[in-house]
Amino acid sequence: MKILFATSAPISILLLKGQAAYNISKGAEVYFSSSYDENFIQIIEKEGFNFIEIDLVREISILKDLKSLIRAIKILKEIRPQIVNASTPKAGLIFMIASFFIKGVYPIFTLRGLRSDTLNGVKGKIIWLTEYITCKFAKKVIVIAPSLRDHAVHKNVVSYQKTHVIGLGSSNGIQIDKFNPILFSEEEIIEYKKSVGIPHNAFVFGYVGRIVRDKGILEMYEAFKKIKNDNTYLVLAGEFENDDAIPEVLKNELLMDIQVKWVGFISNVPKIIQCFNVLILFSYREGFGNVVLEASCMTKPALVSDIPGLKDTVVENSTGFKIESKNVLELSSKMNFYFNNPTTAIEHGINGRQRVIENFDSNLIHEQLFKIYQEVIQTKSNQKNTNFGVKF
Repeated sequence: MKILFATSAPISILLLKGQAAYNISKGAEVYFSSSYDENFIQIIEKEGFNFIEIDLVREISILKDLKSLIRAIKILKEIRPQIVNASTPKAGLIFMIASFFIKGVYPIFTLRGLRSDTLNGVKGKIIWLTEYITCKFAKKVIVIAPSLRDHAVHKNVVSYQKTHVIGLGSSNGIQIDKFNPILFSEEEIIEYKKSVGIPHNAFVFGYVGRIVRDKGILEMYEAFKKIKNDNTYLVLAGEFENDDAIPEVLKNELLMDIQVKWVGFISNVPKIIQCFNVLILFSYREGFGNVVLEASCMTKPALVSDIPGLKDTVVENSTGFKIESKNVLELSSKMNFYFNNPTTAIEHGINGRQRVIENFDSNLIHEQLFKIYQEVIQTKSNQKNTNFGVKF
């Protein structure tokens, strides 16, 4: 069995960690195709993927996208994979269309969210159309959250019959041995907090991810300011990005606030999460929110926006709280609740880890994914030499 995974940017290899090793253990050959970035080549190779470069741009560019399509067709002709599993919008679009032209390739699109949700006007309609086309060319659409599937069907992006959700959601699961609080001693975390300027007894609200407008950074900071006191801190782990950038005024205010600690990109995510008391992910749009499950696995409760995809990561008043998107007052209220009820925060964190162990262990997710691939191979053996392209 040959499987080609494709994403627009190589950083998305982080969404596939462990999958190469699992599939290889089952006798599969695995390939990974994306744009080139030397910072991630070592990670890709360490994971066990054979890397194949393709230039993909995030925004729509007819000429560049046509070149990418031609390149994708050449890649498929060269490798001849039985299965293509592409995710992220541009890689999905290009490889789903490319698969139509190659006999024997079964195209799977992993839907991680709808970018059109946060776009308006002509651009929003164009992006919706690309999402629709991607799902139309795919033979199967793996949606990473139950509520995201319902939302995508409601928006007429894909038919319900073509979609598949693994368990309660997720596309890769959580490495529960890696995200385990017992790996860090109290002394180690106190020292780490000290290194970034956080008192050891401070109550810490934390965020991990890209620092962009769509992640609700503005609302999160406004809520933090409403409940801020001498013992509360906000930690931001991630890079400021130019695409969908937050306002410069907000960036400067965050960097000037002595109770906001920006630590940049963090390779040891479990360690920074262990410094938190509560994780916040207040996105406008989110396919699922793996970092919430990572925090849960580290026994940290979470506050999330009540939107498709993200709402599936939290059990209300058990592992965290779901809050109306962009509602600063409600978010600040729940932040204040956890600050004043630290015992409840601890209880919710313990509940969260148990939920992850039972439902989101990466081994369980990888097993279910491989079953899908096996079913595809079985179908292909029954329909030998069939072109799996879409029939219009």
